[in-house]
Amino acid sequence: MEVVNTGNQATQIIAAFWQIDRSNGVDIHFAASHGGGGIESLFDAPDHADAPALPFTLARYERRAWDFELSLEGIQEQEAIIRSRPVAQFTSRKRAEFAYGAWQRSQIAMNARRIREEPGA
Repeated sequence: MEVVNTGNQATQIIAAFWQIDRSNGVDIHFAASHGGGGIESLFDAPDHADAPALPFTLARYERRAWDFELSLEGIQEQEAIIRSRPVAQFTSRKRAEFAYGAWQRSQIAMNARRIREEPGA
């Protein structure tokens, strides 16, 4: 994920998570994590990543990039997930707002279907 502050003032990045779309109208958020999961909790950086601890401040025109992953642990009905996108929550003039990444087709659903269909699984 890369976040860029294009505003006129510093901002604070509050949280990072994946938004999951199962095409049922329910908005589901899974925290970015390493080896774990959680719903709408703060970012837990992977052990190998040089990731900022959240929350952190981003100065005007400053950018920060880091890797995070979504754990499959605790995700029910994985085969129903049709797409997902990364989301960052930030402050803007004293209120919280969200920045959304591009929707990505679900590899989670494809892998869940494949595992379910494999003999002996």
